[in-house]
Amino acid sequence: MLEYFDTEIGKLHKDWDYSELENYFELITYGFTNPMPDSDEGPYKITTKDIQGGKIQYSTARKTTVEAYENLITDKSRPVPNDILITKDGSIGRLAIVDNRKICISQSVAVIRPNSKIITLYLKYLLESPKYQQIISRDATGTVMKHIYITKINKMKIGVPDLKVQESIVEVINSIQIKIDLLNRQNQTLSLIHISEPT
Repeated sequence: MLEYFDTEIGKLHKDWDYSELENYFELITYGFTNPMPDSDEGPYKITTKDIQGGKIQYSTARKTTVEAYENLITDKSRPVPNDILITKDGSIGRLAIVDNRKICISQSVAVIRPNSKIITLYLKYLLESPKYQQIISRDATGTVMKHIYITKINKMKIGVPDLKVQESIVEVINSIQIKIDLLNRQNQTLSLIHISEPT
């Protein structure tokens, strides 16, 4: 009996599910289209430019008023913790996980709310992988500015093992990521030391 089967993303173990992403989320939608006022204080307005390096970059994000956040947009523009954000206009395919800060998203950003069959971090790592980034790029439209429809995203087929295996995969990737981050910090420190040395 064959232990693996062939898919678009490569060989998968026979015990893994290979089906459309829409089977693994409770919600997929995108953010507000109407103008939102700027404010010095209040919830963050997240656009494509504010999602970099796998995280929400709050240092670049503008804010809006609490009143606008509560009255000018619907729940679809107000992600909750553990939702996944994915950029769909311009620099497509960047991902981040929502933390406990209050945010709203523009129409250039889609939100995916995973269901109980998939670990959020597993899905994020999966969609960040080179194979899925190629699929996202392939399915995009536009020449000057790239765009991918959420109807394309939710029909992408993904390979998903049981939750215990997902946890093991996430643990391994996290371990590798910690080492990469440590090396990057060490390199930055060495660069600063080199710059500060007298010539």
